[in-house]
Amino acid sequence: MEERFDLIVIGGGPGGHAAAETAARLGARVCAIERDGWGGTCTHRGCIPTKAMLKSATLFDEVKHASDFGVRTTGVELDFETVRRFRDKVVVKGARGVEYLMKKNKVDVVAGFGRLDGPGRVAVAGPEGEKVLETANVILATGSAPRDLPFLKADGAKILNSDHVLKSTHVPKSVLVIGSGAVGSEFASCYSRYGAKTILVEVLPRLLPVEDEEISKEVEKSFRKKGIECCTGTAVEAVAENPDGTLKVAAKTAAGDSKSWDVEWVILAVGRRPVTEGLGLEAAGVATERGYVKVDAFQRTNVPNVYAIGDCTPTIWLAHVASAEAIVAAETIAGHRTEPINRDQVPGCTYCDPEVAS
Repeated sequence: MEERFDLIVIGGGPGGHAAAETAARLGARVCAIERDGWGGTCTHRGCIPTKAMLKSATLFDEVKHASDFGVRTTGVELDFETVRRFRDKVVVKGARGVEYLMKKNKVDVVAGFGRLDGPGRVAVAGPEGEKVLETANVILATGSAPRDLPFLKADGAKILNSDHVLKSTHVPKSVLVIGSGAVGSEFASCYSRYGAKTILVEVLPRLLPVEDEEISKEVEKSFRKKGIECCTGTAVEAVAENPDGTLKVAAKTAAGDSKSWDVEWVILAVGRRPVTEGLGLEAAGVATERGYVKVDAFQRTNVPNVYAIGDCTPTIWLAHVASAEAIVAAETIAGHRTEPINRDQVPGCTYCDPEVAS
């Protein structure tokens, strides 16, 4: 492998691999660094496995109600072990697809954790130790990770974040989801259809708070009809383990009323944080704000030849936004880009039941 590149991309998610492939097609010698799995959060712990689980949930729900449409069924049950295998198979297929695209576009790939190591240098800590690569440009595409609450940390056993849920091996009898954004609403919709008693708690006055108020009302109406207990304007204050191993969740409404539930699982869906620790940003002089890398409209940081895209920047947390930003950054480096993304024209979808698009 040649150790001098036109571009090094740190991170192999939807933004990172799109940046590497675009730059390579434009004639650059490119190296992409990934410490986990090619395809990033979207492929392994986000969009793709979630949609696989939602597909199973949708089919299960439709078959249970098939008699309403004149189709008689008997003995319908959920085999979650097969659901798990289907989910994981889809993830593997997606990751292999990314690996194929990198190879097809002649992108050099390195496994390990990459960090800035001075102007034009990236250090990579990998399975065989650390090495330093030289480059004319760097794109940071390190993504994000699930947030905890100050008083409640995900443990992967009974208090789960989205990473844990998407590696789960069974369906709980009951689940309380904290946060009704896209992630929380999708998980609530999914587990309700699987047959779990489901409670969805939102501290803000309505579900899906980033959507139009009319949409929030319709989603809540539909959720309640499907048996999901929706509690808006409600803040979870404590979670403790009961003698029988279930969890006691205590909350308070905006009006000051106390509420509590006993559930098997609590799912934290309270947002994500940028993954920027240990990247050498401070030493390199790269400006950040609340952990996010600050960029201009063309994804440039304040340090020449250092760019950032996707969830590690203060952007919209969507895979296709990261991919669009990747193209902007790669084309800007190549001298081909003339205009930034129109951020007033970004489509989004929440794959609950009913689905929401905007």
